[in-house]
Amino acid sequence: MDCLPHDDPELLDRLFGDEVRRGDFQSPVSVEDVWKNAYSENTNRKVWAAKFAARHPNLVALELSSFKCGHGNKRNTSEHRDKARAVAAYLETIDGAGTAEVNAPLTDKQKQAYVGRYEAGAFDSLRFEVAVVRRGQLTIKQMPDGVARNLNSRGNHAFNPSGVDEVRIEFEMNAEQATRLTIHDPDVTIVARRI
Repeated sequence: MDCLPHDDPELLDRLFGDEVRRGDFQSPVSVEDVWKNAYSENTNRKVWAAKFAARHPNLVALELSSFKCGHGNKRNTSEHRDKARAVAAYLETIDGAGTAEVNAPLTDKQKQAYVGRYEAGAFDSLRFEVAVVRRGQLTIKQMPDGVARNLNSRGNHAFNPSGVDEVRIEFEMNAEQATRLTIHDPDVTIVARRI
C-alpha cells in the first residue's frame, strides 16, 4: 500500500477524477466517502489502497492478518468472556469512557460560514481547508493532501475532530464569516487566518 502512486496526478485523475468533479469526495486521496470515522492514519491508508485497487484494472487487493479474535476463533470461551467483562468494568472507572461525542447541530448556512482555506504563516505557510462534504459533514484537512477529518461542533464556534476530544478548533468570526481559526492541541497552538 505504501508503494501506490498517490502523487501521480494523471493516474489519480483517471481513477478518481469523475467522482471528485461530481463532488462525491474532496480529493483523490480522501476516504470520507467510505470511512466516516477517518482518524486512524493506518486504517485510512488501507481504505484508500482498497479504493485505488478497486478502480485500477490491473490490481487486486489482499490483506493478510492474523488476529486471534473474531468469528473464526475457536477459543471464545467463558474465560475470554470473563476477561472481557473485567476490561469493561475497568473502562467504566475511567472518566469520560463511553461518553458520546457532542455534535451540536448546524444549519447549512452556519456550516458555510466556516468553509474556506486558512494559512498559519508562522509555521512555514501551513495551510488548512475547511469544507462540507457530500453527506453535509463539516471537515478540516491539512493541505495539500492531508486526510479530511470530520468536525464535531461543541457550540460557540468551537469544534473538535471526530474522536479527538483533546484537540479544539475555534473560529474567530467577523459578521457571519470566519476570519481565522485556532487549533489548540495539547502540545501546540496554531493560529491560521482565512486566505
